[in-house]
Amino acid sequence: GDNAFSGCTSLSGDLNLQMLKDFGDRGFFGCTSLTSVVVGDLSYLGKEALKGCSSLKECVMRGSAIISGDVFHNCTSLERVELQGDMKFAEGYKRYANSIGPFAGCNNLQEVEVGEGVANSPSITFSYLPSLKRVIATSALKKIDLEAFLGCTSLETVIGLSMVTNVGDNAFSGCISLSIDSDLRN
Repeated sequence: GDNAFSGCTSLSGDLNLQMLKDFGDRGFFGCTSLTSVVVGDLSYLGKEALKGCSSLKECVMRGSAIISGDVFHNCTSLERVELQGDMKFAEGYKRYANSIGPFAGCNNLQEVEVGEGVANSPSITFSYLPSLKRVIATSALKKIDLEAFLGCTSLETVIGLSMVTNVGDNAFSGCISLSIDSDLRN
């Protein structure tokens, strides 16, 4: 539920929540000692659910949840995110200077894996992530929207874009380290 573990700064280590279906608003907000979260069969991922979990390094989520704005805001140690299932991103993210969307302030995020069922990456979802180096997408990804990876200056590799039929304006603008995978050139 909402605020279920909010502010539990001593809640530490790895959380394996395979049966959790509802990750309420601010469910683990400010749990600064969490290092890893694995969630299976998720149907609801609330606003600011993991916001401020500054020790969180990895998050794996499966299910059919809508990822709302600011979910991972200021998870400053986050290095890897894996989204599997029919996950969808909400629109209408807040702007924080050059930091936008559900991953705003996740300046150490290096790898994102977008799995089966995630059909699109909407506007500004992964914008301005200075450490993002690698994006792995499955064949389900069909659309990369406006400014999806804008300003990701360290982005080197995007794998699995063979089924993408629409790339929005400025989707990879400012990605100065990017080399295009051969499956996008076709």
